[in-house]
Amino acid sequence: MKEIAYEYWKQGHAIVAFNITEEGKKPLVEWKRWIEGEQSEEQFNSQPWDRANAFGLVCGRKLKNGLYLVVVDFDVKNVSEEARQLGDKAFKLLPITKLEETPSGGKHNVYLTRMRASTRNYHNDCALELLGAKKLCVMAPSLGYKKLNDNTPTVVGDVEDEFFRVLKGIGIRLNKKPWFNWTEQVGEEYHGRTPPCIKALSRGTEEGNRNEHGIRLASYLINFVQGTPRFVKDRMNEWNRRNNPPLQRKELEKLIGSTSRGGYIYGCNDPILKKLCKRKSCNIAPYIMVKLLDETERKEAVKVLADPNLMKYVADYGNRELIGEDGALIENFVEICSGQTRYAISGMKKGFSGSGKNLSVRAVLPLIPEEWVYAFTTATAEAIKYLPKAFKGTLIIYEAASVRSETGSLGLRAVGESKSIETIYPIRDDTTGEMTLGSHTTNARNFITTDAGVGIEPQLYRRVLQRSMNSGPALTRRVMAKKIRDFKTPLSLKRHLGTLKKIPYSQEQFRNALRLNEWNVEVIVLGGEELMKLTEMAVNREQEVALRTHIEKILSFVCVVALINQKNRVRVVVNDKTAYVLASPEDWFLAISVLESTIFETIARLGKRQQDVLELVKSEGVTKHDVAKDLGVSTYTAARALKVLANNGYLKEFKNTKPYRYEPLRKQPEPLSILQNTSEFRLFWLEEYQNWLNSTFATLQARIHAKILGAENAEKQWGIPICKGVKVRLTPKPKPSGITKQATFRYSETPSETDLKTEKSEE
Repeated sequence: MKEIAYEYWKQGHAIVAFNITEEGKKPLVEWKRWIEGEQSEEQFNSQPWDRANAFGLVCGRKLKNGLYLVVVDFDVKNVSEEARQLGDKAFKLLPITKLEETPSGGKHNVYLTRMRASTRNYHNDCALELLGAKKLCVMAPSLGYKKLNDNTPTVVGDVEDEFFRVLKGIGIRLNKKPWFNWTEQVGEEYHGRTPPCIKALSRGTEEGNRNEHGIRLASYLINFVQGTPRFVKDRMNEWNRRNNPPLQRKELEKLIGSTSRGGYIYGCNDPILKKLCKRKSCNIAPYIMVKLLDETERKEAVKVLADPNLMKYVADYGNRELIGEDGALIENFVEICSGQTRYAISGMKKGFSGSGKNLSVRAVLPLIPEEWVYAFTTATAEAIKYLPKAFKGTLIIYEAASVRSETGSLGLRAVGESKSIETIYPIRDDTTGEMTLGSHTTNARNFITTDAGVGIEPQLYRRVLQRSMNSGPALTRRVMAKKIRDFKTPLSLKRHLGTLKKIPYSQEQFRNALRLNEWNVEVIVLGGEELMKLTEMAVNREQEVALRTHIEKILSFVCVVALINQKNRVRVVVNDKTAYVLASPEDWFLAISVLESTIFETIARLGKRQQDVLELVKSEGVTKHDVAKDLGVSTYTAARALKVLANNGYLKEFKNTKPYRYEPLRKQPEPLSILQNTSEFRLFWLEEYQNWLNSTFATLQARIHAKILGAENAEKQWGIPICKGVKVRLTPKPKPSGITKQATFRYSETPSETDLKTEKSEE
């Protein structure tokens, strides 16, 4: 054994003599000096080899050949059967290399890597741990260890990347920091409120559970909170006093020391913490990015993603709560999904109280993974300070008008391009009672607000898509009729009767599908020249300049729609990894049909309320009282709308009268139909697609290993044979009944007469 250990030493490894007994394995020398420092031959020989029956290697050290040792440990001890099966599946997907068996029946894959690897522990999730920097790995022929092949360690460029790729392939979302699979960078401590499971651990326990509870509590304090040694010791002593009976002092010190050295990772799937979980009152749970999918869940999720009617089902689901606003429902769904992509889009929903602003968001939230959103009202705006900096998703801000004042309104400003958002929120001084402003920066990518009263700085305001809810009398009657029907036959009763409109997927299947989808892929968008028409909608230079950012949001919307539907899209694979998704005409049609009114409001800065007011203003001018009388709104609402129109250059404000008088300065622009002829656009897109295949893709394929997936969809829909790098002929198949916008799904804001009858079932 020593001779084999010496051969490792000659390669530059640091060797540690071990003694393995029934109680466990124990290093016979202090070894941390060799994490970075060199081990001399004398230091190797002077170890107590006469008492050793095993030896280990210090992982993560740079060897003489410039490479680093890293081991994937498949440890089957103290894990669930589900985790063991997942680990076995993942282990078989790793590159073949030197393989050894451990005494417990586990396995070690031994690699050499060009990149120094960190230690990554997924033992509770899938029985796997990546043994990297600051870890020891016992090697064969140590007691109980044996070789399973004669391979030498395989050299891998970056073992961490390979490890994470395999884990993602079996349905595990990856964590970057210990505990709760926190998504902050390693080294950033947690400052939030203590989660309920840790509070429960802190109350102490009985004999038989003390070590298991103690090591989790200590790991939380050391590895997650990153407390000082004194802080950890005080908290652990406090915990120990509550135990029945307490641990001996030496036992407690040993437990803390073991935890400090081990860098253990626990999370919500840990059996002990799971029993103590109170998710609804947990500050961390909504942002946990790990979701294990079993084989059945994965198959169901893939089926959802491959369904061409996916977006239709989103609207159908939202219609159970809100009717007549399909565009708003889809827009909110896409904007929330965009928070997981590089194409983050923020949205603003405006309208009268009761017009469905908040409901349009809440109606689709059950389909969204709960860890993707952080929702709050500005009445509780200070709660934003508890939002973890690591949160990467969408802020949802309900009813911003509830605390509007000079110092008490919520503010938002951008910090970097779609990378993070800083929130400015009101704080009341407990001593003086005065309101001051606090700020908090998060990694939230975007936001949706349901009132224009949020204080949004100009550079962020230009990146927001604005939409007014339909407040017309026809929809009001339709909503009233639906509510009457709902009280006659509640939703639960409709389920029992079988009259509820059938949606083939459950909420959980939707959420799993979104979790499984690849959101970091880039999108190629052809046909964007149609958006040049938008310049005709701008009425002044400021609005025209703002188009430089508005066009990005419209194109981003197309990209996110393509990512949602990527299982049915052409995908470009580079080096065996999906690198690009090609947006199709269907993505264009859906995006533009949803955004038609939003684009007009965003560019012209005219909500429905402002449009109604502008139509009332005659050459002789109006006051807020005239507008309030004609539209049936409050004078405050009328004055606010007139002021907005004056600020945007549509009206001239005369302040020499009381109340102020407003006269027309310019007419409102006409809304544009961006894709007037869908058949023509489709042919234009096909021509661009052919050119792209024969130029960009052919060049890409000539330089690197690239191929196209999903080509059968293009052939089926457009009749285009995909010939890699070869000239192709454009032969689109004729459509017998014209072009539809998206499968059988279309948007309608105007209800039919039958929709208004209370006796007709909405479902």
